[in-house]
Amino acid sequence: MLARKLRICKKSDFGKIFKSGSRSSSSLIKIFWLKNDSLKCRFAFIVANSVSKKSTVRNKIKRRLRAIIYKHIKEFVPEFDYIIMAQKPSVEADYQSVEMTIVDQLKKYKLLNG
Repeated sequence: MLARKLRICKKSDFGKIFKSGSRSSSSLIKIFWLKNDSLKCRFAFIVANSVSKKSTVRNKIKRRLRAIIYKHIKEFVPEFDYIIMAQKPSVEADYQSVEMTIVDQLKKYKLLNG
């Protein structure tokens, strides 16, 4: 589980990232990011009702996304806030394909070292 200081919680922070941040999307996920004022990365995960009506499925997707981020946390470029939003096809996708998609998108925009 990500520590509280590594999570985005305020509604105003979400608004800033969505309004002023950069974005990348694929069929499985969308990633939004914006430079912040601290030396830490912060994360938020969104799985909307439109992805699945079942809360168990949405929570499973969120757990997968958190695990992927936790696995690669040391590779992230500091000073950025990230919002990772699941898309409908991520319900049927396996863990490895979601992980590859996230890592590829982050490396493409030089947000992940290595």
